[in-house]
Amino acid sequence: MTGLRRRDSCSGYSLLELFLVMGVILMTFTIVLPRMAGFTNAWSLDTEANRMRAKIRQAQQLAITKQKPHRVGWNSTAYSIYEYNGTFFSAIENLDMRNNVTVSSTTFTVAGTDLVDFDQFGAPSEGGSVLLRDPQGKTMTLIILEVTGKVNVL
Repeated sequence: MTGLRRRDSCSGYSLLELFLVMGVILMTFTIVLPRMAGFTNAWSLDTEANRMRAKIRQAQQLAITKQKPHRVGWNSTAYSIYEYNGTFFSAIENLDMRNNVTVSSTTFTVAGTDLVDFDQFGAPSEGGSVLLRDPQGKTMTLIILEVTGKVNVL
């Protein structure tokens, strides 16, 4: 067998080489991970704003579908959807804010503090905004347009 060679030494990586590679990987993680935390916090605020926008639109659609007024109300850590039963509004869904995002302020005054009503045609009682804030102080604003009730996130 002239084509085959026999190796007398073992091939592979030395322990020193493995430690060097692990050190480089560890240094990379220590640089990248703190920057990723800021990215995920911004993503959390955006996610919560879009979730709230969908729930406001749901309340508007319920008002049209059921031909009854519906209401959305806020406090600093939660919001609720209410349905008018002929005498008063009763909560049909209560939602907690996620990822330590809070409602910093709202500009609704007609239906009451921190409330917006949608009539049976889906029109809001007034236009206004909801300011959301994350623990790092970043903010996003949901704007409900006056006549149409369209919800924009800025």
